[in-house]
Formats: sequence, C-alpha cells, structure tokens
Amino acid sequence: THGEERRTSPRIERCGDYFMLPATREEVPCVLKNISVTGACIFSSEPLQMNEVVVLHVCRAKDLSLKSQVVWEKCGEYGLSWRLDTPEDFSAISFIMNNEQLR
Repeated sequence: THGEERRTSPRIERCGDYFMLPATREEVPCVLKNISVTGACIFSSEPLQMNEVVVLHVCRAKDLSLKSQVVWEKCGEYGLSWRLDTPEDFSAISFIMNNEQLR
C-alpha cells in the first residue's frame, strides 16, 4: 500500500523548530514531523536540494543542533540523515531519544 511503514526505528512526533543553512547561516522555520536515531523528517516551505547539508535546531529540554543531509524530498517534506561527525553530535541525538516520549 501507499502508506506502508518502511521505518526500522521508533519515531518521536514533534512540531516546531528550524534549520540553518551553514553557507548563509540563514534560519528557516520548519515543522519537525518526527525524529529517530538515524535522522528526521521535516516540512519546509523553503526548498532544499538533495544532499544539501543543513543544521537542524531542535528546541526541547535543551536547544540542540544536529548536522544533517537531505536524503529525500516529496512535496515540501524532506528526509534528513544525521551526519554524526563528532561525539557531541551523537550525544545530542542520544539526549533527544532518551528524554522524549516515544509514540
């Protein structure tokens, strides 16, 4: 079916937040649809390109910045894959997954 579940890790459903384009440091509002240990899904009215690197700012118990790369796009919805370049990056996503309610 069209809505068949293909995800392998649990998601946290949330909304709000923004992403920043590293090249321009422009902050772009977005809606965080869900987040997992491997990436996130966002809605954005500003277009993103495949493989573009963005920094997703997630405002929860503490403000966290997660470097990610666009891996898919469909009608303003974008799939982001984490670029876990540093131990801090891994700690940030671990913090979110350990401190948010899984649905």
